[in-house]
Amino acid sequence: MLPRAALKYLSLLLSVVLALLLSLPVQAQESDGQARETAPLAESLGGTAKQEYEAARILFDDGDFLGAIAKFKRAYELSGDPRLLWNQAVCEKELRHYARSAELIRRYLAEGADLLEPQKKDEVQRILDSLKRFSSRVVFSGVPNGASLRIDGEAIGVMPLSGPLVLDLGTHKIEISFPGYQTWVREVDIPGSAPVNVRVKLKPETQLAQLSIRTHRGASIQIDGAFVGEGRYDGALEPGSHTIVVSQKGKKTETRTIDLLSGGRRTLDVSLRDSAGAGPLPWILGGAVLVGGAVATGFLMTQPGNFEGPTGTLGTIDARNR
Repeated sequence: MLPRAALKYLSLLLSVVLALLLSLPVQAQESDGQARETAPLAESLGGTAKQEYEAARILFDDGDFLGAIAKFKRAYELSGDPRLLWNQAVCEKELRHYARSAELIRRYLAEGADLLEPQKKDEVQRILDSLKRFSSRVVFSGVPNGASLRIDGEAIGVMPLSGPLVLDLGTHKIEISFPGYQTWVREVDIPGSAPVNVRVKLKPETQLAQLSIRTHRGASIQIDGAFVGEGRYDGALEPGSHTIVVSQKGKKTETRTIDLLSGGRRTLDVSLRDSAGAGPLPWILGGAVLVGGAVATGFLMTQPGNFEGPTGTLGTIDARNR
């Protein structure tokens, strides 16, 4: 990457040269090869194209380069004058969009060749060569045809692109998406001058797995430590291993580990067993027996001392009557 001082110097140099070229009269080539001066844009344009051009100049002088680009572009669409490509290139350069500026200059050289005398054409070519130091061509490998390309959040097109991709120096966020695969996202550093090769390896897209869990009413269901409901659960989970815990008061907690496949569907029925010895009934019954026994024993021990026999008098029995 160029040192910061060199970047500032080269940027200043380009600004001066671009401004000088913008102010030079435009020449057209006669059939005999002699150049003739053509009218400035302010005079040669008419109607809406002239209005757009004049608005662009006002915006440019005010430092609104984005607005100026839009107006210059509209004037070009209406008139087809290649000099308006040059004006757009100047605005892009001011925004430090060096790759876009270079592309517009290439178009200007191609479309306006008959308007440029050799000396000016050489000057334009030198500027174009200088701009190349501020950008790099990016070449991709491993990208399938039909994949969509986004750079810094802006949609660029579908691969393969119709032309070379050139990016300004600096760090750029590159996104490549293709149906059935995960979006490939990387930040790529562009050094300028030298081309940059970007290797892309797309990974198949994973689909969520569907899981259904059925258990006792009121039983708590946890998945990977998170409570998800009671009694039943129906939802989608990431493919892979998951831990299921089902619990309920008075029941043995059930823990299971399951593996879910991408796009798969699974149903899990969980039946909880009663906890061993968990109920208080045996102890209560045993206590009742002990208490009952104590009561019975007490009764037998205390009742004889209080028994006085039947009431009435004793009589005699005549032996002869026996």
